[in-house]
Amino acid sequence: MTLEAFAVGDGVTKTFNLPHPWDAGSTPQFWKTDWQGRQLQYATPRTNGILYSEQLNNAAGWGSSLSLLTILPDNAAAPNSEIAAETLICADTSSQAYLNRLTSLAKSEKYQKNSIFVEPVVGEYMMMVIWNGVNVVRANIHLPSGASNIIYSGSAGTLLLSAVKHVAVGDFYKVILETLNPTGLSLNHRPYQFSVGINDGGFTNKAGLGLTANVWGADYRSSDIAMPPDDSYIKSEADPATITDYTLDEINRQITFAAAPLAGALLEWDYQYTEPVETLLLDSPITKTLAGSSPITTTLSGSSPITKTLSF
Repeated sequence: MTLEAFAVGDGVTKTFNLPHPWDAGSTPQFWKTDWQGRQLQYATPRTNGILYSEQLNNAAGWGSSLSLLTILPDNAAAPNSEIAAETLICADTSSQAYLNRLTSLAKSEKYQKNSIFVEPVVGEYMMMVIWNGVNVVRANIHLPSGASNIIYSGSAGTLLLSAVKHVAVGDFYKVILETLNPTGLSLNHRPYQFSVGINDGGFTNKAGLGLTANVWGADYRSSDIAMPPDDSYIKSEADPATITDYTLDEINRQITFAAAPLAGALLEWDYQYTEPVETLLLDSPITKTLAGSSPITTTLSGSSPITKTLSF
C-alpha cells in the first residue's frame, strides 16, 4: 500500500480527481486532516443519534439540574472556531450538576459510543454517564491527563465499559465513552451528565461555586459491530443526522465528499497499484547498425536471429 496526499481542501470543492488507478479488487482508504486532526473517512453510513448536538441549551433535546447548573448559550469559541459552545457553571457545592439528553434513545445495539468536546475553564473534571434505566456506567475524567475513575451500579455485566478516551483538540478535549451492551437490552440513554470541576476524584462536587466548562458537539453512535475509533464528529439538528463521508467513482477516478473539506484540509489516500509490465514478442530479426561497425547477430533457441551492431 502507498500513502500519499492528493489534494488540499478549499471549503467549496467536493469532488477531486485521483492521480492514477488502483488495483482491481483492492479498496483505497482516505483521510482528511483539519481541526479535528487526522480522520479516516468512511464509505458506509454513520449516524449521530443525539438531537441538537451543538445547542445543548435547547429544551427540545436537553435537560439539566437547573437549580445547580447555569447554561450560557453560544458563549465561547468551539473547536471549529465558531462562537457556538455553551458554558456550564456549577452553582452548588454538594450535589452533581448535570446536563442530560431529555428523551430516551432506546438503543439495543451491542456497542455504544458517546463523545463530546469539553474545555475546562475552572476545575479539571467532568462526568459522562450511560444507563439503561437500572444499570449505569459513570466515568469521571480528569481532562488534562485523561485519567478516569469508573463506577458501575445495578446488575453486574449488563453494561460493560470498553474504553474512556480523550484527544486534545486545541483548548478542548474530545472525550469518548465506549460501552458494551452484551445483553442487548434497550438502552435509555443519558449520555452526558456533567459534574464539571470535581477536584477530589469522586462524583460529588465539593470544590465550591463557579466551577466552569465549555461544551460543544455531542455525538452518540450505536452499532452491532465494533465502531472505528478515529471517525469524525457529525452535527445534528432536530433529527438524528446520518452521513456517508464519500462516494468513489472508479471509472473516472474521482472521490466526492459529502461535505466540502475545509480550506487547508489535507486529503490523503492509501492505495495499492501495480505497474503493468509490457512484454514484446519477436517474430522476426531486429537489426541495429551503428556508423562504422559491422553487425553482431545473436540467435535464441527456437527463435529467429536477433541482430545488433555495435561500434568498436
